[in-house]
Amino acid sequence: MPVQEAMGWIQENMIDAAEAGGLIDRTMRVRLEGSAADLEQVRTSLLGSKPDSDSMRSGLPIISAVLITMIAVLASVFVYIRGVRSKNTYVYYGVAGTILLGLIIASLAWLAVGHPELLTARMVWALLVTYLVMCALFESFLYPLVIMFSVPLAVVGGFAGLSIVHYFSMQNPTQAPQKLDVLTMLGFIILIGVVVNNAILIVHQALNFMHGDESDSIYKDPMQPIDAIVTSVKTRIRPIFMSVLTSVGGMLPLVLVPGSGSEMYRGLGSVVVGGLLVSTVFTLLLVPLLFSLVLDMWRGTQQESAVIPSAAADPFAA
Repeated sequence: MPVQEAMGWIQENMIDAAEAGGLIDRTMRVRLEGSAADLEQVRTSLLGSKPDSDSMRSGLPIISAVLITMIAVLASVFVYIRGVRSKNTYVYYGVAGTILLGLIIASLAWLAVGHPELLTARMVWALLVTYLVMCALFESFLYPLVIMFSVPLAVVGGFAGLSIVHYFSMQNPTQAPQKLDVLTMLGFIILIGVVVNNAILIVHQALNFMHGDESDSIYKDPMQPIDAIVTSVKTRIRPIFMSVLTSVGGMLPLVLVPGSGSEMYRGLGSVVVGGLLVSTVFTLLLVPLLFSLVLDMWRGTQQESAVIPSAAADPFAA
């Protein structure tokens, strides 16, 4: 009997019959040695349980999202009209910031409606807790938002590192292929708390220069925002690279020389190493630019409200 016919007979008479009888679960991934891991458990642990169909049919989430979107759009249109009537350059930054904030709120509202399971996801709660802790430390809701932009860069680097390790593991038939398992996803959770440190150093040092550091005779006078941001990058780039290279050097053995029993941590190490490298390089470029843009937007918003702050004002102070 040809192999193709034999596989068809097995599929028709054995596998299909077992699935019809409930003996085989499509969500079950079984290894050769007989152990099993339910993929649905992995999804639930990271993204939360599936949405309740009864709550979706009630229409309340959709109505709430529509109301939030309408409020955000109306506020953006109102500020845009006021900005057009003004001839101040900084007001346009405030208008752009308000419109951007409205778009973000509307996007989050529709995302919560389309994927309500994200409200219980551990990844989302880790991001939220990290943001709120930084809000308490900075006594501001705006500065931590700038810092959180380093997290997507770390996620991109984590997936890039995991992809490279997966490619090389597939070339070696004696090693198990590296996949996206629970421990690997734990690496992304770790990245959230690690990669924000570099952005914190830049933002905090820039704020010190904007207020004036009396303990330092060189930088005791308050600086303008642009000068403070540039100086903070110059003074913090060395400790940032020192800490990152130390962390990467400590995690590389898990990726390059996985010994007996340690291959399960190879994916975690690849995610952390890739995320740290990519996030560090782009954080030094993106965070200062974004911080400067946000300060201009805040100044424009204040002038739109007929309040002109100083260079060292605390926006969105909690």
